[in-house]
Amino acid sequence: MNILLVSRLFGRRAAPSRDVFRRFVGSGGTDWKEFQNIYFRTEQQMKGDEGLDSTHPYSKLEFHVRSKRNSLKTEKKAIGKARFARVVDEDGWGWGRGSRKAARAHVKVKFGNGQFIVNQSNLQTFFSIIHYREWALKPLEVIQGLGKFDVHAYVTGSGHSAKAQAIMTALSRALVSYQPDTRPILESYIVPSFFPHNLLQTDSRQKESSRAGNEGARMAEQWKKR
Repeated sequence: MNILLVSRLFGRRAAPSRDVFRRFVGSGGTDWKEFQNIYFRTEQQMKGDEGLDSTHPYSKLEFHVRSKRNSLKTEKKAIGKARFARVVDEDGWGWGRGSRKAARAHVKVKFGNGQFIVNQSNLQTFFSIIHYREWALKPLEVIQGLGKFDVHAYVTGSGHSAKAQAIMTALSRALVSYQPDTRPILESYIVPSFFPHNLLQTDSRQKESSRAGNEGARMAEQWKKR
């Protein structure tokens, strides 16, 4: 931004307003208090003449905001690269955590022969209902990795339905840590029963507690006039 234009926006000695702050900073990372501190700190360095030189506070503000924006762009690039960085432990396992209702799951995964262990038990033994097993295996099915990974899961809390859904989320995140290129596939798959959540998102829905005097959260006895 032109320094002369900035000086016209502010006025020579006027205190900065929030409207001017929004017009000057735009989408930068400088907040209002930091902006005021820079303004009043540099205002004392203004010269008495009418010329605009390097000691003008608005030139320092402009430089500060531009440097702030550049640092934000650098941080965003670093975050974007970190989203696709491979993260494994010293034994080569990729880890992930997931939750559903009161269930909490910790899952580790790596290439193997398709072994799936839940709380030191086989998947078929732990989940007797096939629908729950389908939920737990859904991330491997989406990336076409059935029989190619060894999965060890530890899950606590809630019932078997919530446990299976927590394992599904934890396994998806573990796969992203182990193989970052699977992130777009898992993010694009929307679980039909959890719409609009994808495999990497936590379904935060909870059972609504019942009201006092009613049979349920919304269910009540039929109203009788007489």
